[in-house]
Amino acid sequence: MTLKIPPPPPPPRPSAAPTNNKPPFKPITTKPHPPKPKTHITNPLQTLKRNPIKKLWLTSKLSPPPPPPPPPPPAPPQPPPESSAYKTDLDEIENNSDLRPTQIEYIDKRKIFVGNLPWWIKKNELEELFRQFGPIKKVISIKRYNDTERNMGFGFVIYGGTTTENSAMKAVEFDGMEFHGRVLTVNLDDGRRLKEKSADRARWIEGDDTVDYKSKWEEERHVSRKDLKNMLGTQPKNWQAIVKAFERIKKPSRTEYGLMINYYAKKGDMHRAREMFESMRGRGIEPNSHVFTTLIHAYAVGGFARVDINAADKWFKEAKDKLTTLNAVIYGNIIYAH
Repeated sequence: MTLKIPPPPPPPRPSAAPTNNKPPFKPITTKPHPPKPKTHITNPLQTLKRNPIKKLWLTSKLSPPPPPPPPPPPAPPQPPPESSAYKTDLDEIENNSDLRPTQIEYIDKRKIFVGNLPWWIKKNELEELFRQFGPIKKVISIKRYNDTERNMGFGFVIYGGTTTENSAMKAVEFDGMEFHGRVLTVNLDDGRRLKEKSADRARWIEGDDTVDYKSKWEEERHVSRKDLKNMLGTQPKNWQAIVKAFERIKKPSRTEYGLMINYYAKKGDMHRAREMFESMRGRGIEPNSHVFTTLIHAYAVGGFARVDINAADKWFKEAKDKLTTLNAVIYGNIIYAH
């Protein structure tokens, strides 16, 4: 058995040009990029400091900016310019002490306080004790609320004359002196009593009608005084009821005496008006211009005899001596009397 070896393949023929079905390769042509300018590299901290808005630009895009603040309130209107005359008046008030508002001085340097007095002591005895230091203008003895014949154990002495402060300073040396078995307390007045009176008056001016009565006796006295005023206004012809209303008042003041003198003067009863006038002076209450006017009116109306005209002249002369000024009513009454 013989094996047949196939003949080798024939060698390829040479060709003039190779045959290829693929398209020829074309080179890709691109436009050259322009060269970028070189950036100036700086310090990042300086960049952040110079351009802070660049860092906030992104956040402003993410969240809306806050609303603008409200506008400021309008400025108050300016006062009109002061005239030169107005400024001159203000300067005059500033420079002139008489035009400034005066402050109330509660401390009276002429006045001394005398405490731990015997209850039965009278004004004249207290005046004789302190007269050795200087002339005395007035002695104030505080009476008890429920017993007008006894004092509260203290009082005040007011000196007069040209050396009032010196007299009061000397009288303070009596502090600790024994007087009728009691050791006296003598001090310069601190103005406490006047301050309380001023506060009560201010409360009354403001319309505060609340009254703080110190005792039942004082409350009854206040009611009796109101009853007298109401009786004089509503029942002027019932003189007996008016007299009883006056007698119910314990320790009547100048106001109540003046009301009674005026009541008798309108009736032409000069004798009872004179009696009420003397009773008031007997209690140490000095008459004022209103009381003198009312008394002279009583004599002018009720007295047509010569003796009554002379009495009116007498009271007119006393009023001129004791009062600094006289009103027109007094002159009218004395003219009517003649």
